[in-house]
Amino acid sequence: MTFNADYALPSGDVQWLVKQYEEIRFAGGADLLDKFIPRADVSLVFHFGHPPLMLQPVAASLPRFFLAPVISCANHIKLSEPDTTFVVVCKPTVLSRVASIDLSLPYSGYYPLPEKVFEPLWQRLSDAGDFYSRIAVFASFTRQWYTNDYPEDCIDRIYDVILETHGQLPVKEILNRFGLKHRTLQRKFMKRIGVCPKTLTRIVRVNYLWDIGRIQKNADYQDMVFQGRYYDQAHFIKDFKSITGETPDSFFRRDRYCVSIMSGKSAELPADTCG
Repeated sequence: MTFNADYALPSGDVQWLVKQYEEIRFAGGADLLDKFIPRADVSLVFHFGHPPLMLQPVAASLPRFFLAPVISCANHIKLSEPDTTFVVVCKPTVLSRVASIDLSLPYSGYYPLPEKVFEPLWQRLSDAGDFYSRIAVFASFTRQWYTNDYPEDCIDRIYDVILETHGQLPVKEILNRFGLKHRTLQRKFMKRIGVCPKTLTRIVRVNYLWDIGRIQKNADYQDMVFQGRYYDQAHFIKDFKSITGETPDSFFRRDRYCVSIMSGKSAELPADTCG
């Protein structure tokens, strides 16, 4: 079984929307079961081959193309047949606004994309054949799709602040800084991001600590409690488990090769231990 990925940053003219490009390749063989850890962005996902199955929290056969939203708990995924997945990681506040997508609508594993717009794009991406050619196709599509300069608003800026502060800025401080009422911020976040501000901060903070753990030979949980500004270790463990589905000790001791790739991070461990 071969499971690997490539990653690339976008060109400057599409950075208002795109955060990262990813291509994940699965050659088949033994079934691959692992999970996607929640992250603070949305993705346009295009499958060329046999799309995987989502097992939890919603059982679903994934289509050829869809929008993967911000989620609050891990998605368990099974790959059985060869597939190449091209992923365009986007800023949720921007994509939902320019595409008029309401991310507060009920979640059923993914959000379908308009066939009229995205079927031709999927075909062009399929014909492109390789990662960097697909990047060029999508960048060209983006330039034609949205020709204006994107005007940032306060929700975009709040989203950026949460990422820049690694999810450690209390919601109360955000409200004071931007002069918003709690109910207004909740409503706008649900529509533009799909989760409330507190959930987004938790997702961002857990991913920040995962990144710290990735560069440590042995994960230092006391340091993570301090770096994440948690009240205590129990608070850290509870938060980490609610997002990843595992305690920090379990997560950092196990093989993370597959979960890293599925979650948009470079692989951490040799692929031959992945199962």
